[in-house]
Amino acid sequence: MANIIIGLGVALRRGDGGGPEVFTKIASLTAVNWGGRALEAVDSTTMDVTDSYRTFIGGLLNGGQLSIEGVYDEADAGHAGLQTDMDAKTVRNFELALPAPVSKTFTIAALITSLDKNAPLDGLVTFSATMQVSGKPTVA
Repeated sequence: MANIIIGLGVALRRGDGGGPEVFTKIASLTAVNWGGRALEAVDSTTMDVTDSYRTFIGGLLNGGQLSIEGVYDEADAGHAGLQTDMDAKTVRNFELALPAPVSKTFTIAALITSLDKNAPLDGLVTFSATMQVSGKPTVA
């Protein structure tokens, strides 16, 4: 049977930078997206090519961007920590945990590159953040 899940139960936790590092859940998330993972294609074409087609080799890997959305909670340490990290330009460790039956945790170092709040007239105050992954993610 396939290990297909819905997003309910996915958690993003922010590390404290200590040793051993302690991770605290960022509360009230409504969406987590990890995109932009890519391999740079480096042009390796030389003047010796006889068929007029370019050739490429694999270059550097990009860990992508992690974007999150949620209901803003001023009392949540995770929400405040995102702003602190962005202001300090801190590359912070995060854990992205997928629930059972997948039960995998990705550890990602990331830099907060944007942080927004939205306050509609008749709705909840929400927030969104984008993080640039720095280095190679690990999975356990």
